[in-house]
Amino acid sequence: MKKISLIVAVILIAVICFFSRCAKINTDQPCGTYQTNIQLFKDSENKCYYKDQDTGKKVYVDQSICNCY
Repeated sequence: MKKISLIVAVILIAVICFFSRCAKINTDQPCGTYQTNIQLFKDSENKCYYKDQDTGKKVYVDQSICNCY
């Protein structure tokens, strides 16, 4: 019975860790502005980008431009 409880606890912890990690990956952090008024973000890989207004695609810029760590 103790083995089953331990296995269930390990699985539960693994599921919680997985979902909390996914939540962090999907939320990019605002990091200031680029040029005049374009919002900058940092992604889960710590790369700095802004979203192209016409295409909506990420355009990566130099790390030194972002104002967050």
